This record gives sequence, structure tokens and C-alpha cells, in this order.
Amino acid sequence: MEFDMVLLFVDDMGRSLEFYVNLLGFQIEDGRTIFEASKEPFVVVSGYGVRLGLHVSEEVFSSGFKLVFDVGDINDFLGFLESRGIGYGEKVEISPGLYEVDIVDPDGHVLSFIGKG
Repeated sequence: MEFDMVLLFVDDMGRSLEFYVNLLGFQIEDGRTIFEASKEPFVVVSGYGVRLGLHVSEEVFSSGFKLVFDVGDINDFLGFLESRGIGYGEKVEISPGLYEVDIVDPDGHVLSFIGKG
């Protein structure tokens, strides 16, 4: 058994795609933009070794978890965030030489990025 994708409920698909695709650099997967069994838009994006299913819902769940991405070099990634105008939290050393930075997406989901630096 394998986990294939993480599903995130979002309030506004356009705003979420702007954030994940245009700002963070995720790619929309071909043929997966609308999930036919649903009346609501469903878009699959991939990046940083993970697939996210973005699904419009009237009820957005955004507490109790965070997604963690390994970005390799944290300083390079912080430069990437800054170049796109994305604010981030404090750079915290979580173990010797390994750092973590959190950002929050438009729907309040916490995304954590870890890397050496």
C-alpha cells in the first residue's frame, strides 16, 4: 500500500492555484484539473516530491496538522520565497545544521520547509 496524495480543502481555487503554482512553483498535473465525480473543482498539483489535491469546499479544515517539505538548502529556499514576495516565520534550528521555516497558505494550512543551512 502506498499513499498517493494529500487532499487540501480550499475556499477559492484561483487563489490557491496562484499560491501553489505561481508562487511556490508546483505544477498542475495534466488531465487532473477537474475531478469528474465531483461538482466542485478538484486540481492536482505536484512539487517538492508530493502531490496535493486541491478541492473547493464550503468547509475548510486548517488546524491540527502541517505539511512538511524537505527543500535541501534552507537558505536557497528562503531566497526563493523572498524573490516571490512570500512571507515566512522564524528560521528555527530543529537539530544541528537542520532548519525549519513555516508559511501559511491562503486557507490557513501550515506548510513547513526543512533543510540544511
